[in-house]
Amino acid sequence: MKNCNTFECLLENLISEYKSFETNLYFVFIGGCSRSGKTTLVKMLCSEFHERNIESIVFSLDNYLLGIKERSGKETVRERYNYKQIELDLQKIKQGDKISPPFYDAKTRSVLKSKKQSPLFIKKGICVVEGVVALDLLKVNEWAMTRVFVEVEDNIRLNRLNEFYTEFKGLSHKEAKRIIDEREIEEVSTVKETKKNADYIFSENI
Repeated sequence: MKNCNTFECLLENLISEYKSFETNLYFVFIGGCSRSGKTTLVKMLCSEFHERNIESIVFSLDNYLLGIKERSGKETVRERYNYKQIELDLQKIKQGDKISPPFYDAKTRSVLKSKKQSPLFIKKGICVVEGVVALDLLKVNEWAMTRVFVEVEDNIRLNRLNEFYTEFKGLSHKEAKRIIDEREIEEVSTVKETKKNADYIFSENI
């Protein structure tokens, strides 16, 4: 496990490892707690890949969240994600097939069956698998050439979570605090435990 506290450090290592692997499709798994900066990091990485003429796609695990109507409210973080469908769709990507991921609306916390994400397909390049449970997907983590855990100070993460729930989702501060407190007990401890599966710890605040 190696610590990378700058974007340049992580990028340099990823590019170096990608070039050293004799494989058409290179899998990078990026996990970490909610609001830690994973999505921002992935956008920055894919922009750099593009500059280097390296094709890439992003497999966002949030598309595989269960809709609010499909939940009892007592699910663990593992149970809120459709692990089976994630594994099936990643297998298709690995085989070079095209997939159409579900469309999960974060604001309404519902799966919109009338909509689909843009098809994902890649024959050669980098497939970035991004989401809080990315490093917990044991059945497919063996495909990962590189595993990254994104880390951020808890006070920064909690402030971002509060803004997300109150400003983006429109919840009251009381309701936001209730959800955050519940997730801190179960989800955060589970996700932080997956840090041990990482090859790199990325800790720059982005």
